[in-house]
Amino acid sequence: MLSKQLAVMEQTWADTTALKRDYDYNSSSPIQKCVRHFVNWFEKYY
Repeated sequence: MLSKQLAVMEQTWADTTALKRDYDYNSSSPIQKCVRHFVNWFEKYY
């Protein structure tokens, strides 16, 4: 396991209230699927 990198985000203050209000948006993707998709993209890109 690598040590914590400078770019690692431990907390976010992202607020999706406006997305819900303006576009009736709710994320329905599980975080595991999103991370897997990102890693696959990252490995192909870099």
